[in-house]
Amino acid sequence: MKKLSIFIVIGFVFIIYFSCNKIDPPYMKTTVDTAGCPTPTFPVKTTHHKTVLIEEYTGHLCINCPAAAILINGFKQTYGDSLFVIAIHAGGFAEPQTPNYTLDLRCTVGNDLNTHFNIQANPAASFNRKSYSGDKISYTTSEWETKISQAFQVGKKIDMQMIVSGYNAITRKVCIAVQTQYLQTLSDTLKLCVYIIEDSLIGYQKNKDASPEDVPNYVFNHVLRESVNGTMGDLLSNTQIQQNTIKISKYATILNSNINPARCHFIAFIYNFKTEEILQCVEAKLLN
Repeated sequence: MKKLSIFIVIGFVFIIYFSCNKIDPPYMKTTVDTAGCPTPTFPVKTTHHKTVLIEEYTGHLCINCPAAAILINGFKQTYGDSLFVIAIHAGGFAEPQTPNYTLDLRCTVGNDLNTHFNIQANPAASFNRKSYSGDKISYTTSEWETKISQAFQVGKKIDMQMIVSGYNAITRKVCIAVQTQYLQTLSDTLKLCVYIIEDSLIGYQKNKDASPEDVPNYVFNHVLRESVNGTMGDLLSNTQIQQNTIKISKYATILNSNINPARCHFIAFIYNFKTEEILQCVEAKLLN
């Protein structure tokens, strides 16, 4: 009887602990077995550069979103491979509407993020999820260039490389390997996310700068399609990790049938679990 009481107490503590430490609704994805994936060989890097991830919240019914997309594309041209973009279609402006706005670019991950960050309007954007005056989300496009610059000024703590390989056109299985190099000794709790992105999707888009404002054959790029390892990702480390330590995380996933592999790429990023600020990100195409 005493042993039974002990097990009941342990079970109760277990339930309390995990109930208090979950982030919100499920936010998980079952990954595929990495058996059969090729062994990745990462090049040795001696120089490291800071990267910034823009998460753009948008929708095909948002009349101001095309101008925001043009602005972000200009930032991408300026910063090149140091700047990455994810377009998140979620919320009321992303809902399908007949007869023309039937292309549905929403996904579970985008809906989760839209709720988690309490997006109030479109267009909106975050820059490495860095908090400015207590707010991670910006709705004022005139501030975006400054916020990108501020995000780049944050010191480099880690570096990342990613290899996407082993794609099987029949099974649609994809192998992903992410290498993390610690440029400093860190004790923060870090998490790793791997998202699937697709370019060149065509549909209607409302645009206040067009006449008429209903634009057919609009090209949607950087569209968030799904996650390889859940909306909030996997634990990378939660103890002190020494400078120059290298960790490799391996994943496999089955690409959804509605995603075109020729237009598909992956973005991986690492963020601080406590502050949610993204420390570094990397991008890799599925097919070269």
